[in-house]
Amino acid sequence: REEIYDLLLQLGAELETRYESIERGGTGGRRMFLFVEESNLVNLALNEHWLSNKPADGPKRSPARDALGKLLFAGREAKIHVVSVFQLMTVAAVGGTELREQFGARILSRATPNAWRMLADRPLPATAAGEPRPGFMHVVIAGGRDVPVQVPFWTDEEAREWAAPDRVDVGRRPSRVEK
Repeated sequence: REEIYDLLLQLGAELETRYESIERGGTGGRRMFLFVEESNLVNLALNEHWLSNKPADGPKRSPARDALGKLLFAGREAKIHVVSVFQLMTVAAVGGTELREQFGARILSRATPNAWRMLADRPLPATAAGEPRPGFMHVVIAGGRDVPVQVPFWTDEEAREWAAPDRVDVGRRPSRVEK
């Protein structure tokens, strides 16, 4: 929990630095992606960490959750993009309605009719109902428009081979993945 908390604070500071650079006419720096797996659990862990470590005069909400919110609101202009994976992308799990709306595309796989209505704002289409097919998903964009897509169905090893060469895995020391 502490490593995730610290990483989000560092990325929040990086966002501020990039905005200062942009204001001076800079480009904002090298493009970065933050991949958050198991976002529902991460958000719970951040809250638990803050409640356990909050100073007496500290803010009510976790500064790491606030940093993540700032990245969702303003990261794109500074070339910091957030990709999150949720079990169910509820308003509570994301941190508010306004934060959930920052996700320009939602990729749904094996969505229940309830999850589909909540995230796509319309009934589940026939192409999404029935028996799930490996690698078959729907990309939902603003306004509830969806596009069925077939994506690679990779093993973990195949996905690592494809991934960008610079990567930070929380829980391990930052390292460069060598091919």
